[in-house]
Amino acid sequence: MPKADSFLRRHLPYPHFLQNLSFARNLVLRKVESVLYGYNGKVLIADLTKRTFETQDLDPDWAYNFIGGATLGARFLYDMMPAKTHVFAPESVIGFVSGPTNGTKALLGARFSVVSKSPVTNGWNDSNCGGSFAPALRKTGFDAVFIKGISETPVYILIDDGKPGFRDATALWGQTTSADEEMLWVTK
Repeated sequence: MPKADSFLRRHLPYPHFLQNLSFARNLVLRKVESVLYGYNGKVLIADLTKRTFETQDLDPDWAYNFIGGATLGARFLYDMMPAKTHVFAPESVIGFVSGPTNGTKALLGARFSVVSKSPVTNGWNDSNCGGSFAPALRKTGFDAVFIKGISETPVYILIDDGKPGFRDATALWGQTTSADEEMLWVTK
């Protein structure tokens, strides 16, 4: 059994989920000659410290074995973060991961997961949410965005027409979420 499988079995709250994974895998995803149905096939990794972006191809085996959201995010974090990384260290990673049903009419298909190390338990942490973010993430051409590092100044990431960039966020600090959102829509 791969290391990531044992990691997921220990840290997911519902171990029966993994027992039914092969059933779900066959219903949701088909793997034919490395073609990823339901995926864009690209992952973005942003490094705030170096102010760089890296694009990786989504491994077809990972997409097949860890279907979107929390499980795929866990697999990436397992590979990207050194063991015993402090939650607020530059090596710590937070990810925003969509699934293969995003952008479809599937029930609950417009959801994404946020994955990271928990500042409370110092272990695995994930949360998921619905709304317009997940389909918007998929429209950027990426299935997931992972962010690591620490920026010296406030920045946000804008992905416009598939091209990521860092933008100055100094003017956004100290405002309400609603005011920030309004300002971001105007400045785009």
